[in-house]
Amino acid sequence: MAKTGKNRSKTSRASSKSKARQGKRWIRRLLWGVGVLAVGYGAVQLLGMLYGDAPGYAVPIQGRGHTPECTIGGYNSRPPTSGCHSPGQAAYGIHEEPVPHELQLHNLEHGAVVVQYRTSGALGADEGLIFDLTDLVERLRKEDVKYCRLILAPYPYSFLLSEGVRERAGLSADEVAEKRIALTAWGWIELLDEFDEGRIRAFIDAHINRGPERANDCP
Repeated sequence: MAKTGKNRSKTSRASSKSKARQGKRWIRRLLWGVGVLAVGYGAVQLLGMLYGDAPGYAVPIQGRGHTPECTIGGYNSRPPTSGCHSPGQAAYGIHEEPVPHELQLHNLEHGAVVVQYRTSGALGADEGLIFDLTDLVERLRKEDVKYCRLILAPYPYSFLLSEGVRERAGLSADEVAEKRIALTAWGWIELLDEFDEGRIRAFIDAHINRGPERANDCP
């Protein structure tokens, strides 16, 4: 009987150890699951900051190369927000003529926000739009030095977004092409049907001076 009692004691201890190991494994799995949930929640929060809260739509980056090492063109939006561009750049401020893509992209790389508008071609039909945009850009540039890197210019083409960006924006290709105003920063774009000072200022404040390259190019 004594021998049987020892066997029972050994069996009981082995059972206790097995339960303890199972408990530890369960705790490790629980902690691992909590960690995965935390990482997932953090990723969702980050995506929310990138795509949900920031004004405009993120556009995939197409590189930062300068000619002649790369070839200009093949951009995934129009106006473009990244890609091959010129070593030169456009002057900041108000332009009465369109600014070439290869120049404005270099400004965007330095943290500029470019405001561009399409005209209807009808005599006098665009005066109000041009006046409002010019007045806003001039006021901001006088208001604070942080707005030095603003550019306003007419745009000679219809606007265009890649299919993925259009889907996030909930717009068809025709709807994109009919927009009147395009706001661009490095990797970001916003399109508007009409002048909206609040939305324009929100985009500018969110993205100006946040390009991937720092340069002392603004007096």
